[in-house]
Amino acid sequence: MATTRSTPHEPSLRLHPSRPVRVVTEQATVADALRVMRVAGVRHLPVVAEDRCVGLLVDRDLIAAAVDGVTGPVGRLARRPVPTVEAGASSPQVARAVLAGGLEATLVTEDGVVVGIVTATDALAALAHADDPQD
Repeated sequence: MATTRSTPHEPSLRLHPSRPVRVVTEQATVADALRVMRVAGVRHLPVVAEDRCVGLLVDRDLIAAAVDGVTGPVGRLARRPVPTVEAGASSPQVARAVLAGGLEATLVTEDGVVVGIVTATDALAALAHADDPQD
């Protein structure tokens, strides 16, 4: 197995949040939330109340709830606390938030309002393209 060393000339990793962010309210049903995820092609869905994020739905939790026959509001299924970073955070700060939160995602906020989301998949995609020529 060969090992490599990083050099100071390697390109930096740039993590960009996905926008716009699809959200649901606490009163949305399991079916509604799963439908939003399917149509948007996402695995994480912020739950909002009065324009503030109060939790994060993860697809595997919603699928498990649906299999168990849960049909009611998703508010109680949302994971808390939700990892967040402020808009403009550095890529290492964003990556640390994704890892520390244990949800494979972190929300990007401006003045407490969700403006983007970065997932582990986004970070891996950025890493895969880190050596692509800059625009």
